[in-house]
Amino acid sequence: MKRAGNIGSARAAAAALVAAVLGTGAIAHAHARADGDGDGEGKTVTPVLMRALRRGLTIPGARIDAAWESAGVRGADCRAVDAEVLRPIQGSGRIAVKVSGHSSRGKNCDVWTWVEVRVVAPVAVAARALAAGERLDGATAIEERELRAGHAPAAIGPLSVAARPMVAGQLLEAALVSEPTVRLGEAIKVVIISGALVIEQSGRGAPCARGRSCATLASGKQVEGDLVDGKLVVQSL
Repeated sequence: MKRAGNIGSARAAAAALVAAVLGTGAIAHAHARADGDGDGEGKTVTPVLMRALRRGLTIPGARIDAAWESAGVRGADCRAVDAEVLRPIQGSGRIAVKVSGHSSRGKNCDVWTWVEVRVVAPVAVAARALAAGERLDGATAIEERELRAGHAPAAIGPLSVAARPMVAGQLLEAALVSEPTVRLGEAIKVVIISGALVIEQSGRGAPCARGRSCATLASGKQVEGDLVDGKLVVQSL
């Protein structure tokens, strides 16, 4: 009976130890996720690396939601003191980071590591389906979304229009938004300014380079200018 009691006590002690270790690990992992320093596999970046990543983030209002090392300094004899991201971080992806520090012998050391980051930011999305050329004023909503490198969010101005058709909820990337242009065949007033002379004529929207505004006059001449208060203003040389 005494032996059985000892076995029972040993099992209880082992169970308590396992519970304590698991509990500590779960707390540490949860803390890392809350700080945006880990992923689902529990790999975390050091505070030195995280500071470098945050310094390298160039998108206004964006934040690093998660970051984890995919290869590099783990196991290297180099205690990190500083780190540097050599290229601006413009979205989620794999980032090369240079780590500087000291070895166990007190010598300076430099090593490289790869870090995977997930970047999120409040961005404009289409609040409803949009047609090409449609004004975005009142047709957008702000949502927090993940940003991918090479897909920069658009800067939406009061006169911005959709450069192509979009579906509801679609992220308004820079390539999908342009400043207003005259629609093909649309009737428009054309104001021609030549020195002190100002002439107003009727015209219709004509094909034009992206981001520009063009119209064809009654004479058949095509002009290009700036869309101001619903009129095409053309500076004549």
